[in-house]
Amino acid sequence: MHFRFQELPDSISESQSRKDTKRIEAQIRQEKAKRSKPIQQKIDKAEKEIARLTDIQTACEAFLAQESAYSEENKPKLQETLAQLTETKVKLTQLEENWLQWQEELEQIQVDVEAEFSQ
Repeated sequence: MHFRFQELPDSISESQSRKDTKRIEAQIRQEKAKRSKPIQQKIDKAEKEIARLTDIQTACEAFLAQESAYSEENKPKLQETLAQLTETKVKLTQLEENWLQWQEELEQIQVDVEAEFSQ
């Protein structure tokens, strides 16, 4: 088997080019992960809290859906549940707004890193 000399440099440069591309892609992934980590942690924590608050909201609404919730003997629990539901909805609204903002920041980090490496 013999190679023509001009084919050999092309295959070497293609191989080197693929290696360079893979190396750069790895650097991009690492940089994205490094810069994204603090915001991703906030997002993860918010998602857990949103799930917890949603469970509370569902439980409050389930109680309020019962006819017995409005009986005289349940009046204190009704007032407590209404207060808890209001507080939960306020917290959920704020958390969801924060979550959206952090998602946007995360996307911007991805765009910024891509832009930095494409220069």
